[in-house]
Amino acid sequence: RNDLCDQYVNFALNRDRSLKHALKGVAISSFITLSGLTIVEERETNRLNSEYAGLIPEIMDELCRRAKCTWRDTFVIGNSLPNGINWNDLAHWATDKYDLALDWWTPTTERMAKGIAFSNGWYESDGIMLTKKSNKGDILNTSGLLQPFENEVWFTILATIIVTCIAYIVMKKLDPEMDKSAQISPGLVFGRIFETVMGNFQLRPGNISGRILAISMTLFSLFFVANYTANLTTFLVFEHRPKGYLIDVASGIRKGYKFCSWENTGMDEEFKKKFPEARKIMKNSEEEIFAAVLKGECEVGLVSQSGWNVKRNNYTLTGGCNLEWQGRPFMSSMAGFAMKADAGEKCTSLLQHSMNLHLIDMKNEGFIEIAWYNFATRTNGDECSQKQREEVVSERLSLEKMSMIFILHCILVVIALLCSVTNYLSNKHDIKNSKRDLEEARTITLSENEPLTIGNDFTLSDDLPAVSKKDTSVEMHLVEINQNILKIMKKLESHRRKSEKTEYTHPQPLHGIENK
Repeated sequence: RNDLCDQYVNFALNRDRSLKHALKGVAISSFITLSGLTIVEERETNRLNSEYAGLIPEIMDELCRRAKCTWRDTFVIGNSLPNGINWNDLAHWATDKYDLALDWWTPTTERMAKGIAFSNGWYESDGIMLTKKSNKGDILNTSGLLQPFENEVWFTILATIIVTCIAYIVMKKLDPEMDKSAQISPGLVFGRIFETVMGNFQLRPGNISGRILAISMTLFSLFFVANYTANLTTFLVFEHRPKGYLIDVASGIRKGYKFCSWENTGMDEEFKKKFPEARKIMKNSEEEIFAAVLKGECEVGLVSQSGWNVKRNNYTLTGGCNLEWQGRPFMSSMAGFAMKADAGEKCTSLLQHSMNLHLIDMKNEGFIEIAWYNFATRTNGDECSQKQREEVVSERLSLEKMSMIFILHCILVVIALLCSVTNYLSNKHDIKNSKRDLEEARTITLSENEPLTIGNDFTLSDDLPAVSKKDTSVEMHLVEINQNILKIMKKLESHRRKSEKTEYTHPQPLHGIENK
């Protein structure tokens, strides 16, 4: 171990350096245990892998870059745990001989009692239960029909349909040409609007205002149906838990399950204290625990959360992605590097304080998370997580997320209403002018008051006043008369519909009036 008391005094007296650079120029000696987080070229040598040395060397490289210290020239590697020595003994020996014990060391009361201190945690050593994947079935959940949207969205959709029905009826009254239907009722309108929202277009627009409303309802239906169907399957079908699902360790003990545990680790010690009655099988690594669970040697494997997060994507190690985490953690802890709790002999505590400052910064900046991701993908692949990405996770859509389609629909409905009102006022003005022109046209008579006839015997004398051939003002009034002819053609259309079932001669051109 380095004697850091001079650096400690300089820091304490605030002479020439802060805690951030308190380790400047120090060559940190360290003892590395090969638990899977450090990669070497060959286990018989102290040479790290030249391409990628693993998670712990990556963290130490960044830490010393920030603290302006070194470590790669002053480390040794312990290949295996000596016989008769447990992890607590190794941690005590390593921290007494070296500045750092580089591995994920779980803080326990027994280790602290021996004078071992720990850095800020970067390894989630929560104890979790690992089991084989159970055969899960899908159950139809009829209550899921209404689950894709929140209640506020459903109420807003219903209100939108009702308001649209009212607007549709008002527009039809103001502008009969808005809809091609001869007659409509509130029930008929509600049915058409509802079917349109469900994706079955039933509107029959006749002019611009009707088309605007139809376009609005089509867009509304498109967004509604697309979002509803996208979320329906998730809520209509749910995955049920099998009978053997473990909620906690106690439920596994009641079922008589055997638990595979990594012998003499901090997690194993905590498990013994909490559950002394559990049936246990000791293993020497997490890889051995994975294999034992897959073989059926034990029903439950006890592993760390970070260990599972890294190895869960390893297709081979998990038996073809055939392992899963069940229940809640039975212990909660964050593991880190270990060192001697020494504030006087060699002042190693300065190393702990300075390292913690940099580790906290590295966590906050996201470096630790990125380092974990790099390690997981480089060493264990990504096959199992690719399968999980294919599963679409849906969530209920709130009114806030759906608000834009409601706003757009309301805007288009208002525009359609304004078009109908404009058409109504325009038609009202045209009718008033037509009445005035009709009165003027009645002063024009044909010679001998001969009535106009159309076709074989269909007389229009009741609709069009007689026009005199000798009156030189006929041409001046043809424009006004054309407006009345439009009304006459409507009567002709009505007469034609009534005569559809009989042999009917098509109307002939009007006698005595030029086609202008």
